[in-house]
Amino acid sequence: MAWVNDILRALRKLDSLMQLEESHAKASRRHDELIAALAERQTRAEVREEIVVAKAEAAAATAASAAASQHVADLARRLGNLEARVAQLEGTRRQPPRLPPPE
Repeated sequence: MAWVNDILRALRKLDSLMQLEESHAKASRRHDELIAALAERQTRAEVREEIVVAKAEAAAATAASAAASQHVADLARRLGNLEARVAQLEGTRRQPPRLPPPE
C-alpha cells in the first residue's frame, strides 16, 4: 500500500506544478498587457511633448517678431522726428515723408 501513497503524493505534486504553471501563465499575460499599455502611454506622451514644443516655438517666434517690429517702428518714428528737426534747422519747408503714428 505504500506505493499508492507514493502515487498520490506524485499526483499532488503534479497538480501543484500545473497550478503553478497556470498562475505563471496568467502573470506573464498580465505583464505583457502592462508593457503594451506603458508603451502606448509613452508614445502618447512623446506626441504631446512634440505638440508642446511646436507651440512654444511658435509663441517664441511670434513674440520675437512683435518685439522686433515694435523697435523698428519706434526707430522709424524717431528718425522721422530727427529728419523734421534737421529740415526745420536748415530752414526748408519741405517735410520728409512720415510714417503713420504707431498704434
